[in-house]
Amino acid sequence: MGETCRIFVSPADANNIALVTYDSCASCTGETLTTQAYLSVNGGAAWSELALPPSNIVVDIAWTYGSTLFLVTEHTSQADTSLPPTFSLFTSRSNGPLTEIPARQLTGHSGELGPVALQSSGATLYVSFNVAFCTRACLSHVRSNDDGRTWTPIPASYQGNPLVIAATRPNSNTLIGWTHLSQSNATVMLRSDDNGSSWQALPALPRDPESGGVLAVAMPDNAIYAWSFGQANVVYALPDGATEWQIVAPLPAGTPVTVQYDAGGHAVAFWGQAHDLNENVLTSGLEYYPLPASTP
Repeated sequence: MGETCRIFVSPADANNIALVTYDSCASCTGETLTTQAYLSVNGGAAWSELALPPSNIVVDIAWTYGSTLFLVTEHTSQADTSLPPTFSLFTSRSNGPLTEIPARQLTGHSGELGPVALQSSGATLYVSFNVAFCTRACLSHVRSNDDGRTWTPIPASYQGNPLVIAATRPNSNTLIGWTHLSQSNATVMLRSDDNGSSWQALPALPRDPESGGVLAVAMPDNAIYAWSFGQANVVYALPDGATEWQIVAPLPAGTPVTVQYDAGGHAVAFWGQAHDLNENVLTSGLEYYPLPASTP
């Protein structure tokens, strides 16, 4: 049971499912958020709890082939709440217990991690992170194609500006990213077809999100879907080989969740959170936007 939850399904085996529940601890000071993580290897018929370190909140999860689960936790110090939280990366291989991947493996030196984000193409995991308590631009990206045992650094900037990895295309070396150019104050969408080693600019979005950033999903058929929380309130599509983005749907009432695609790798629906305020009680659900067969 939980107030809210998130579900993550392995791209290799739909029987492998991770479930994370979130609850506000009413008896704790400051409405402390708590999470529990569970793993199922039989499609949800039975669950086993993954043991998390105390005061750790799950913030991101990704799967790679070989039934390997990666999990990012945020740890907030109760002794000194003025300090920013630190983050940790854990893995569960072959449905085993969680083990931490130390910062030294990612950064090359000891220390603590700041915010961590995961992207997975299936075979390759991409990790974006900052070093904790960093006072300058210190975003880094690394990748691993051996279930997190070894890591390869990849560029973290484009034309001198921090580069955000927004999406990966399943079963490929293709990444979608974006950066905000300090030179022109413009947001540039980017694509890499070599695991992030080099990047090329994509067509400009119809409306620049400015400081809002971009979320994206890369389809198996090579189409890209993107949305932002800045100047635009729509979902954009860039079909394979196209030179302009198309407006294909409005944003959901809540947070966009994912793009559903069929066996041929073509998008068939958008899914998002649905927020409903009824008698001053906010409830959450799901909503979807079906796409016509002609949509790229």
